Amino acid sequence: MSKRKRRDFVCHKCGNIFQAARSDAKHCKSCHKLRAKEWARSPHGRKRRSINVKDARLKVIKAYGGGCACCGETAYEFLAVDHINGDGYIERRSLTGQQIVKRLIRENFPQGYRILCHNCNCAIGFYGYCPHTFKRTA
Repeated sequence: MSKRKRRDFVCHKCGNIFQAARSDAKHCKSCHKLRAKEWARSPHGRKRRSINVKDARLKVIKAYGGGCACCGETAYEFLAVDHINGDGYIERRSLTGQQIVKRLIRENFPQGYRILCHNCNCAIGFYGYCPHTFKRTA
């Protein structure tokens, strides 16, 4: 495997000389990172990122039934991805919530997950059962 030849460029922002393999390089590494941070903090960057995250969450929620598997809550603000086997703490050690959502989409919504509202999810996590299950049977 051959490496691409690196060439010298002048940064458009700070004027320093830097090396890059790409022929369209315009900024040195530090200026590029600074520009990326500025864009992410800009209103356009925040709006675009929040839309993508919201769309991804909605896609996962719809794929796993569209609402809480226990009580039927459908407001997406109240819903969370639940690990059916109760082993979510293992996955959360290495992945953020957004990364888990993206992985579920990428892997075509694998088994072992469901959607629960935060109340049902916390009750199952703390007590091992949800009070809604007793209300239905009573």
